[in-house]
Order: sequence, then structure tokens, then C-alpha cells
Amino acid sequence: MKNLFYAFVLTIFSSSAFAQGIIEREYAHYLDKDEVTHVYVSGKMFDFAATIGKGVDDEEVQQLSDFASKIESFSLIKVPNKDVAQGEFKKGMKSISSDYDELMRVRDDGTKLALFVDEEDDVVFEVVGLGVVDGEFMALSLIGEMDLNKIAEFVSKMDNDALAPLKRIGEFKPNEVKVYPNPTSKGSDLTVEIPEGMVEGDITLFSANGTKIKTVKANNKNVSLSTNELAAGNYFIEIQKDSVTMKKQVIIIE
Repeated sequence: MKNLFYAFVLTIFSSSAFAQGIIEREYAHYLDKDEVTHVYVSGKMFDFAATIGKGVDDEEVQQLSDFASKIESFSLIKVPNKDVAQGEFKKGMKSISSDYDELMRVRDDGTKLALFVDEEDDVVFEVVGLGVVDGEFMALSLIGEMDLNKIAEFVSKMDNDALAPLKRIGEFKPNEVKVYPNPTSKGSDLTVEIPEGMVEGDITLFSANGTKIKTVKANNKNVSLSTNELAAGNYFIEIQKDSVTMKKQVIIIE
């Protein structure tokens, strides 16, 4: 029964319908083109999968079933026109940056991938992915009320190309990046906690407008940053190692 549950969840990613979220807002003009791959899974399909999972006497399946019940939709498009891929990626990055927090960016073997989240109080309401893979432009949206840790766990169980970009969350673990206290008082020290795989990378503090303030080496998983000489305001911390970059916003108050 457990394997049947996984097989069912896998098959729902072959459904098509009208897109939602970032796909509808930014890329609806591609949806009627025959050459464009479009995958859409509605919340009703996830509810159906959750109902099946609740009948399986297995703790792992029960946890995934609970996660599936909170997903409202999944959308993905792949545009095979290599002439527009880079332009669509840059345009998408610019349009989304003011409304979402950048979670992670990966550049390797000619692939570009950026993951963003709409998050509040550790609840993720949408995950957005933008990328150029094999020269093709890709965009995806996962909408619901989700725990970032559970997203990585959920997609790791699914052997499906549509979910491959989200598997980078489990691979590089940006959900393990913590900055605290946040907000913090002016003059206090910030602790930056990073995944094991980002140790020996660089941690850089930027102002809200992108001005670089300071860079330190991440010699271990916990790094302390002084906020002395910083004015109250919004900042962001960037952790970078090799081809992977992760970001976290910081607020300093008087």
C-alpha cells in the first residue's frame, strides 16, 4: 500500500490545467503554445492523495499525506526556445525580487536555478523556481501552507523531472540557514547558522540597496557578526560557496 501511495502521488504530476501563481501572472502568454511543456496539479488532486495516504498504516506516509493536504497547486512550464531563455530568466528575477525572499541560487554545468519563497513566521505560502536548464527556460510555483523542511522531504520521495529543481532544497539545505536574533538591536551580535556544506564559504552583509558592508569566512556552522557601526534598517546576508548562494534578510532596530 505504501508503494501504491507513492505511485499515485507521482502520477498526479502528469495532469494539465490553467496555471496559478507566478505562472499565471508572468508567463500566461506561453500556455497556449504547443511546444511549451506545462504541468499543473490542482489542490483537489493533492487532497485526493492525502486521503489515500491517511489509510496507510505507515508514519512516513502519514507525514507526507499531511503535507500534501496543505498544498493548493503545483505549476510548471518549460520553454524550449533557447533564444529567449536568458532574457526570460533575467526578466523573471527582476520582477519577483520585490515580492519574494530569495532562498538559494545555483549555477553549475551551464544550469542556472533560483528559488524564492513567500514566507512569514516560518510558514511558506509559495515556492517559486526560475531557471535555465539545458538552454531552456523553466518556471515553477508550489502554493500552500508548508514547512520548508517538509518540502525537501516530500520531493525527495518523488522520482519526477518536474520536481527536480525543488530537490535542490534537500541537496543544499538552505532551510538550515538561521540568523538570530532577528530583528536585533543596534550594536548586538548576530549569529549566522549555516548548513555543513556551506562551511568554508563566505558570509557577506549587504545593505538593502545592495551595498557590500563586510565579508567574513565561515570557518564553522555558527558565525558571529557584529552590528556595531550599523544604522537601524533592513539588510541581507549572503552565504556563498562555489556555485551555490543562499540569502537571509536581517532587520536592525534602535
